[in-house]
Amino acid sequence: MKIIGSVFSHNSLKTLERDKNKNVRESKPYQVSTYRELVQIVANIAYKNRAYELFFRGQKKEYFNSKMQTSILPAYYRHGFPNWLDMGTIDEFINALQRKGFKFDHDETFTQFDEVKIAILQHYQVCDTPLLDLTVSLRVACSFALERVQQSGILYILGLPLINGSISFYVEEELINLKLLGICPPQALRPHFQEGFLAGTFPDPSLKEPTKRGFDVESLDFGRRLIAKFELMKKGFWDKDFKPIPHNALFPRNDEVETICNRMKASVVYGVSRVNTQGDV
Repeated sequence: MKIIGSVFSHNSLKTLERDKNKNVRESKPYQVSTYRELVQIVANIAYKNRAYELFFRGQKKEYFNSKMQTSILPAYYRHGFPNWLDMGTIDEFINALQRKGFKFDHDETFTQFDEVKIAILQHYQVCDTPLLDLTVSLRVACSFALERVQQSGILYILGLPLINGSISFYVEEELINLKLLGICPPQALRPHFQEGFLAGTFPDPSLKEPTKRGFDVESLDFGRRLIAKFELMKKGFWDKDFKPIPHNALFPRNDEVETICNRMKASVVYGVSRVNTQGDV
């Protein structure tokens, strides 16, 4: 899963030297004052890392592992290993959609790939999953990073293999990348407005039986794919030409899938579904 070799990172903006992932993770984020400045910097980084598809992630703050390296773990792995993700939760979610009369043009995708079902549960925060939320929109990521913070937020740039479809498997890289715009039904508004992707390790270790576990958290850390990181200074970052995306736009109303997911949230306890099968959810 780790990036092999060196990349043009945020450190390279000063040194003009390509950098190893270890150095990128251990360094301080590059401070950026305006969105306009950031766009120009990202253009430079993208141009000099053409072997990778760049994805963005905005966070309120940075997290570290025991070695004080940037850690970007899916929520499922952040506090040790929780109970095995109950596949019954996923199946009952899909049943709930079908009871609402949803018709999928690609029903076989939901049948064949559990990762697709998990992706929707993750994106609507029904329960923690082994997948990580990403976006291809720099503006979306910055809006998330600076929403409800006092001084600054964090922006990560991750380098993943070039995408080759709505669901991309990379056996050599041990990665899976899901393009939400291609796998979510049109009634699911949120992923379309957020230009969302979800990435995870492949094969997914969380789908193993609990007795067969024994994997290393570091091997699941997307910090191993980190190309650059930035501290975005909130004051003056946006201007009249470049404005943040409002919360109501990132989380649009009248999202039918969100309505179902919100009902499911109250029925999920520690990853185990307690859904009332007599009603919608």
